[in-house]
Amino acid sequence: MKLIALGGTWYYLIAGLLVAGAAVASFIGRVKLGAALYGGMLTITAIWAIAEAGFEPWQIQARLAAPLVIAIWVFWSWIRRNWKISATVMAVGVALFSIWLVRANSWQNATDSSAFFASGNGEWPHYGNTLACLSSEHLAQLAA
Repeated sequence: MKLIALGGTWYYLIAGLLVAGAAVASFIGRVKLGAALYGGMLTITAIWAIAEAGFEPWQIQARLAAPLVIAIWVFWSWIRRNWKISATVMAVGVALFSIWLVRANSWQNATDSSAFFASGNGEWPHYGNTLACLSSEHLAQLAA
């Protein structure tokens, strides 16, 4: 609540309540309700991830990976009963996500040669000093 009072996102409160509701519903034997609540949490997580990160695949992956892995466990009984459909959906999902990663704009920025090298002012603006994680300067700038 303090995060919300400080102007933070409502996502964590809503997601937490949905996951808690899913756990309680599953515990008392209402598994379908629990799965529906968890599916609702996945939906708002996807919306929140895109709203926070845009369509940057690595940032979205960081927000969705754990909930999606847990979703396999939550929906396992349905996946097991509908194996052919589930396998097809998962294979298509993985393929589409892989294509999206390969075509992502984030790596196009890293191929800009001016972005590969340090800013020259002694600051390291990126991890590893550069977008390509090269912690050295241009080859011509190295002492012989």
